[in-house]
Amino acid sequence: MVALFFILACIAALAAVFTVVIRQMAKAHRRHYLEEVAIDDLACPSQPGMERKVASKPRPRMRSAGSHRRRIARALAGRLHSALIMR
Repeated sequence: MVALFFILACIAALAAVFTVVIRQMAKAHRRHYLEEVAIDDLACPSQPGMERKVASKPRPRMRSAGSHRRRIARALAGRLHSALIMR
């Protein structure tokens, strides 16, 4: 009976030690992550001119749907196997 209590006490002590170690590792990992985020924020300052540059960029022109349909029709007419992929 004494041996059983001793084994249970050892298991409880080991569980407590592992719990403390895991918590400390989680805290260290979180601190390291926050330091990396802070360094990234300092390394990449926002540039106020970039918003205007992006806003003034012309939008790409849309292709007409007709050219897409013609390409599929040509592929179907030529009996290409890639016709289904092109859709």
